[in-house]
Amino acid sequence: MVLANLLIRQGFFAFVGILMPIFSSFFVPNYSSLSQHMSEMQVLPHWFMQYSLFTGMISLFFMWILIVGIEPQEYMGLTQRISSIFSFGWFAVAAFVFKPQT
Repeated sequence: MVLANLLIRQGFFAFVGILMPIFSSFFVPNYSSLSQHMSEMQVLPHWFMQYSLFTGMISLFFMWILIVGIEPQEYMGLTQRISSIFSFGWFAVAAFVFKPQT
């Protein structure tokens, strides 16, 4: 029981640690999160943005299937592999997009 309480507290501190930089950005002078994101979107190819959104939706859909428990037992390994292909394939595509031009 002590370990469970410790893990719950640890998870809370990680969550707070993630949110602190986000909330502190509201108080930085001359910083606009919206303009930062829009400038990054203009640099990236359109197909990469669509692929990123598709990968995010696949990941959320797979996590929803896991949480709800509607994944058929006989396809459990297959769905994990398909989700992993999209999730980890995103890093390869991002490396290709962001590689230095020579």
